[in-house]
Amino acid sequence: MIKILKIINNWFRDIALENIDKGFDKPLPMVSSEKITKEETKRKVMELISKAEQLTPKSFEKDLPPMKDFPDIRESHFYENEIWEIGEKIRQLIFEHKRLRKDNSINERIINFCLNRNSKSGRQSFIMLLWYKHNQKYAEKLVSLIDDEYVNGHIIEGLNKLQVQGYCEQVYHYRNDERKWVKKQVNKYLEKYCTQQRL
Repeated sequence: MIKILKIINNWFRDIALENIDKGFDKPLPMVSSEKITKEETKRKVMELISKAEQLTPKSFEKDLPPMKDFPDIRESHFYENEIWEIGEKIRQLIFEHKRLRKDNSINERIINFCLNRNSKSGRQSFIMLLWYKHNQKYAEKLVSLIDDEYVNGHIIEGLNKLQVQGYCEQVYHYRNDERKWVKKQVNKYLEKYCTQQRL
């Protein structure tokens, strides 16, 4: 069962994101229908970020070997999956109080967490929390992670979501990426912002 869940997580992160435009901003069914206040939601979000921080190793750990039955998919460390799930829980909580998307204290915690590379692919769901135009101020910090193989596709898609230009050279580097959804985002960015530049 654990291996099946890991396969699903990897599939969702690395393949299904090709269709993320259609659903990343929609809630998944919640276990409880009881709505909590904005203040309580913010407190829970902050607690979840702290939990993700606690799960993150103090140092960068080596990758685990590929999965036995899926040689193209590496085994995920337990903390990567748990951190990714925490980010998704935060998304669902904030969906109930959308004004929290513009809460500076929350977004500062999120961007700072994303900058810590030790949590590897777990940060993907956290980066997605910043995929709103009002977070353009974080573009430079996000682009500093574009060389990070665990999140580079999410950074490029994030630039499209944020609608920020000025990163043609960095994005152009991934024009031949093997992942279809990443290549789609690269082409989208280059066509919108980089047609007048020589790369």
